[in-house]
Amino acid sequence: MRSPIAMVLISVFSLWGCANVNQTLANKLDNSTGQHIDELISVLGFPSEEKTFAGRNVFVWYHQDTVSTSHSFFTGSYWDKTFDSRTVYCRISIEIDDSQIVQGNSFDSTDGGCGYYVDRINRLEGL
Repeated sequence: MRSPIAMVLISVFSLWGCANVNQTLANKLDNSTGQHIDELISVLGFPSEEKTFAGRNVFVWYHQDTVSTSHSFFTGSYWDKTFDSRTVYCRISIEIDDSQIVQGNSFDSTDGGCGYYVDRINRLEGL
């Protein structure tokens, strides 16, 4: 059985890591406002789709992955290990104007799902 203190610490550090990834992505995307969309495409890759809503052009990036983790615990008599897997995703939407200049952004994700894009966007100079 796992220690209650250990479980709380694992939860706190997991949530802090996810919040940190989401805050980093939010900051980087906000800094892209006013830049040409090619700057984002150069680091994020080609968008998954392009949409037009009420005359607004929106590029959408989507990434999904399966994350596997293992947990070791002491049963009282011996050490055991469990394995978990879950699907994570991240969807980034970037609104651009007719000149291909970034006007706004939004993103949606599961916990830890945007790490893939944060790793890529951290390469972009000036953001």
